[in-house]
Amino acid sequence: EDMFLEEDEEGDDGDVVQSKEIGKESDIKSIRLSISTPVSPPTFHPPSFGVTVLGNSHSFDKNGSTSGYVLWINGRGVMIDPPPYSSAALEREGIRPRMIMAIIITHCHADHDAGAFQKVMTGTKVAVITTPTIYKSFIRKYSALSGLSPALLRHSHRHRPAIIGQPLKFQGATFHFTYTLHTIPCIAFRVEWRGRSMVFTGDHMNIPEKIDDLESTGVLTKERADSIRQLPLIECDLLLHESGAPPIHTPLEVLLNVPDEVKKRLYVVHTSALPKECEVRVAPIGTTDTIRLD
Repeated sequence: EDMFLEEDEEGDDGDVVQSKEIGKESDIKSIRLSISTPVSPPTFHPPSFGVTVLGNSHSFDKNGSTSGYVLWINGRGVMIDPPPYSSAALEREGIRPRMIMAIIITHCHADHDAGAFQKVMTGTKVAVITTPTIYKSFIRKYSALSGLSPALLRHSHRHRPAIIGQPLKFQGATFHFTYTLHTIPCIAFRVEWRGRSMVFTGDHMNIPEKIDDLESTGVLTKERADSIRQLPLIECDLLLHESGAPPIHTPLEVLLNVPDEVKKRLYVVHTSALPKECEVRVAPIGTTDTIRLD
């Protein structure tokens, strides 16, 4: 094959001093093809039960991606607090939109519900799973922000009420919801599927001395305080526990003091970074590091 040459360089006296070889015709075609051909997303086969982390940081981290997750049940996805631009994140990870059957909204802070609004307004109709209290806040908030009527927003999806103290069955799995300690109503849940289980804490101020103070002053009943203390200790195969920015989240020191058997099943979420040589793990991001429990 012919070689492509750059224009000859000339010396001061006008004589040709050298010619530069820049490649064969096949090389040039290959370069052009690689530039013009879009990169295909990875092929992803979801687990029967597991979770893919789309983002693992918090809204005050300028470098990290806001927390968001896909819970897999029988090969179908339930997005938990979809992060902003979650549709692009799904496409990048090779997750087809039709694989998503529902959204769980834990609370109505923007770093947790902005992607949910985008998802219900685009693509196929999905179920929105949350408590009636949080659902009303979501509709009222995004009706005010978008100018759309509450009736139109409610028509864009199906609401599956999460009732505290009552199991909710969805896609063959069973969910148990509870409220956490946060600045606005926020839920955590335990989900069970064929003998395997996962606990997701949502945003949660798990600070033992503050829980004790709230109980001693009568803000929390003993039953409620004990249920909050028990949340990270619930028996399960996988625990996703947040550790966001204080004072409304769980300090890392609290998670470092949980029993060793809890640390074995614990992944830290909603955090910008963990110190080197830390005893607990940050949850891995992306479909290639999907946590599989099937």
